[in-house]
Amino acid sequence: MIINLRKLSHLAVLVAVACDGKLTVDRGNAPAGSGGGAAASADSGSGGLVIPPEAGKLGHPCIPGGIVTESEGIATEIETLTRCDSGLACDAKSECVAAPDCQTNDGVCAVRRAVPDPAGNNAIVALAADDSHVYWLENLRYQGSGGDGTSQLVGQLLSYSIADHRTTTLALLPNDPAQLALTTSHAYLSMSSSDSDNGHTQLVRVPLSGGSLQAIQQWDFYGAELSFVAVGSQAFWSDGFVVSSMTSAPGASPKLLTPGDNEASPMVLAASDGADLFYWSLGDNRLLMRTSIGNFAPEAVGIEYPPGRGFALNGDAFFALTRAVPDTNPIFARGLILSRVPKTGGEYEAVRSLGDGSPTSLQIVGDRYFFVSGANSRPIDSFGHTTFDARVSMGSFNDDAPPIRLIEHTIEFLDEVRFVATAHDLFWTDGKTLYQQPLPAR
Repeated sequence: MIINLRKLSHLAVLVAVACDGKLTVDRGNAPAGSGGGAAASADSGSGGLVIPPEAGKLGHPCIPGGIVTESEGIATEIETLTRCDSGLACDAKSECVAAPDCQTNDGVCAVRRAVPDPAGNNAIVALAADDSHVYWLENLRYQGSGGDGTSQLVGQLLSYSIADHRTTTLALLPNDPAQLALTTSHAYLSMSSSDSDNGHTQLVRVPLSGGSLQAIQQWDFYGAELSFVAVGSQAFWSDGFVVSSMTSAPGASPKLLTPGDNEASPMVLAASDGADLFYWSLGDNRLLMRTSIGNFAPEAVGIEYPPGRGFALNGDAFFALTRAVPDTNPIFARGLILSRVPKTGGEYEAVRSLGDGSPTSLQIVGDRYFFVSGANSRPIDSFGHTTFDARVSMGSFNDDAPPIRLIEHTIEFLDEVRFVATAHDLFWTDGKTLYQQPLPAR
């Protein structure tokens, strides 16, 4: 059933990073680990199951999976997997054990172990993937490896071969890495220097096959936020004011596609269908614009900024995460809805309910969609700091089966769960350890 949604304004700022991957996903019900703790699972509903308080902990039975019903907005069935606390895996005896290294084991495993950090800061700051490899950025400054004035090495770009479980360092980075995106030929990344005399942000790229860093563009301030879209081996990016492009040819230089205009509305790249580039014009009306890749001549599509989070192109439509019970104040909105709007323009229409929580991000991989949501916020001190359950779930465009909750991980308010999906695996990180989790097959 498709329901027309009431349009609402939303004050969030969208930063879209897209990759040109050709991925397919099998969905199902194989045992999996690296989920949330027993307490988090009990909070989210157990479908009548009584879960022992020690379930999910090291040396204890795994948390059982099953079908739960969530009713924060619209009553929705969610499939949960047999799982253990984060960092643990459910073994053949249905007991929770330490997640093994991926280099020697299949199943739920650790691709990259965390380096101890007394301050508790995240080291893995960005994650991306293509058909054969997973790529990530590490900020070693956060790991106490030297920091200001004591070490020239601040970060690094690494890759992991899914087929042979081999990790390779592709580049050593002299400044703080932040954002990462892929074309079919290169990894593009931003890094920033906080030098008091020369603070800046730099966009660089490195061939996926290995090679030297190539400097592309620089901004004279720390922490510039970029949006990025890939069309095959061609890259498009925006700093919010102009759009630039670059081919994969050796020695290529960036090409400015739009003139700088201080009066123009801020822009954020959203997606491409291979022929056109779509971007948000974040003025008073927050409209989606489109332009031919070969001739930059933007026109309004007739789609307003989504009343939620997450926005992704699939075929002839955009999909977004919206709210089951909307409110003009997003804080009071409840429940998750997957919504659809034709890429030619129109109103958002509800496709299906996705359960409880607040929407965070949406990825589409083949005929599957993956989404992150947050739920069960709990105060931890008198300053308003909280913990909450970060959930990664998966659904299919091809059936009406309940979405599968792959991950439920309790994090603090400033932390973030990042993930990418490939044909057979989910790769996710809490910022400290990078995990590989096979996708269930049904």
